[in-house]
Amino acid sequence: MLVKSFIGPAALIGALKGSIDAAMEAQRVMTQTEAVIKSTGGAAGLTAQEIEKMAGAESRLTSIDDEVIQSGQNMLLTFTNIGGEVFPRATRAMEDMAVAFAKGDTSAIDLQGTAIQLGKALQDPERGLLALRRVGVAFTESQKAAIKQMMAMNDVAGAQALILAELEKEFGGSAEAAGTTLAGKLQKAQNAIENLGEAIGNKLIPILGDAADGLITAPFGARLPVNTAMPACSSNGAAVLRITSSSQIVSPELFSPRVFPVTVAASRWRMSPSSAITAGSPPA
Repeated sequence: MLVKSFIGPAALIGALKGSIDAAMEAQRVMTQTEAVIKSTGGAAGLTAQEIEKMAGAESRLTSIDDEVIQSGQNMLLTFTNIGGEVFPRATRAMEDMAVAFAKGDTSAIDLQGTAIQLGKALQDPERGLLALRRVGVAFTESQKAAIKQMMAMNDVAGAQALILAELEKEFGGSAEAAGTTLAGKLQKAQNAIENLGEAIGNKLIPILGDAADGLITAPFGARLPVNTAMPACSSNGAAVLRITSSSQIVSPELFSPRVFPVTVAASRWRMSPSSAITAGSPPA
């Protein structure tokens, strides 16, 4: 009985909703990666797919969610002096700093803020040292002089390497170490499950996207053709509704949601003002 309850309609719908949510989050982050690469003219010399792959590998090593890592990388990409050869090393430095500042708790990290601090330092090494000094990273006078000399010779990569070496000396290994703890291993397992759900959600997103596009152009009061696929939502999740009757008129009326089958007669469905389809019996 307990097993049946666990794998019942509500559980399946909840899992489906989680898959779609995970896929939409991944799509949102990936879209931003593509946008920043386009806006910067591909300054880092890396493709969106290479960034995504790098984030996935880092996630499996550190236990930090891959979308969180990729969001941090998106911020690093805005600093156009960070080239492709430096970028992987900068990504790891960002993670190590963030985990160290969060005292090893990967759930409390601020990769966005850390990416900005690091990005400023790598974008203009001579002036950017101030951003790192504010968070406790100290450079010796000889290091400052070396960085100044490298910048005078337009050796930006050399100055960046010196900064990253100091960061690795102070914070190196923090992110990877977090992934070896029990909490880190459990988080890695959770990430793997979520990534599996994301893969399932990725199969549904094109269908839901096409259906949503159709609903945007369908005014209230319009009739829907037979076999129209539409995103269907209830309080327990989401699915795809395929209209099996052309007699239903799209209406803004709302009524109590229920757990629903994927394909039902159109006469039992109405469209809410938010363009979500809600299941239930029409009001009397």
